[in-house]
Amino acid sequence: MALELCIFFRKCIYSRSMVKLNAIFFIKLFSSFTEEEKFHAETLYRRHGPKWSLISLQLKRAPDVLRNHFHNLDMLDTETVNKCDRAVGKWSKVEKEQFINALGSILKAKGIKHLQPDSILPFEEISLQIPTRSAPQCRMYWEYNLIKTFTDSRPICEKNSMALLQQKRKFLLMLVANNEEYQADIDWQYYADQMDYAFTRRNMKVTFDDARHRMYNFRTKSMPETLDFISTIYIPFLDEKIAKKAGERSNISVPAGAK
Repeated sequence: MALELCIFFRKCIYSRSMVKLNAIFFIKLFSSFTEEEKFHAETLYRRHGPKWSLISLQLKRAPDVLRNHFHNLDMLDTETVNKCDRAVGKWSKVEKEQFINALGSILKAKGIKHLQPDSILPFEEISLQIPTRSAPQCRMYWEYNLIKTFTDSRPICEKNSMALLQQKRKFLLMLVANNEEYQADIDWQYYADQMDYAFTRRNMKVTFDDARHRMYNFRTKSMPETLDFISTIYIPFLDEKIAKKAGERSNISVPAGAK
C-alpha cells in the first residue's frame, strides 16, 4: 500500500512539472517577438523564403506564428513592411526585369541555347541579383509564370516517327564521336541543344539508357564497351528501322486525283 502511494504521488509531481514546462514552452512559442527575434526572423526569411517549419526550428517559434508575423504588417516598421510586402506579394516590374536579365546573363555565360521544361536553373545565383526575392521564390515564379515563354521553340517530334529515329541516331553518333569516358560526365543539356527538334535532357538520357539496356548484362559493362556496342550494333539497328520507315512511306499509294 505504501509503495502504491509513493508511485501515485511521484506521478502527480511529474505531471504537474510537465504542465509547467508545457506552459513555459507554449508561452515561448506564441508570445510577442523581441527586437532580436524580429531581426533573426527577417534574416532567415531572406535566406530560406517562406519555409516556416525550417525557420521555426531555429527560432523555437510555431510555424503559424511566424507566418502571421510576416503577414501582420502592424508588427513591423515602415521600411520592413515595404520589404516584406514586395517579398511576399506580387512581383513588381523591376523584379521581373531583374529576373530576366539575371537569367539571360547566366545562360549566356554557361552557353545554354535552348531551355526545356525540365532544365535545371541556378536559382541561387539568380536570387543573388534580386535583393527582395529568395531562391525558392525565383523557382516558383519561373515555374508558374515564365516557363512557357522561355521554353524551346523548336518543333516537336511525333512518337514513333522517322524524325525521332533520325534524331536518336544523330545523338548517338555524337556521343560515340566524343568518346565519353564515364556516364556521369555526359552533359545531357549540351546534346539536347544540338538536336534539330525540341529534345530535353531527359530524352537524351532515355535514348542512351534504351541503347545500353539492350546489352547482355549491361550493369557490368564499362562506358567504352557501351559505346562500342552502340556504334557496332545499335546504330545499324536504327538504320534498319529508318530504312523500313522510308520504304513504308514510299509504298503508300496516292489516291487518283490527288495533287
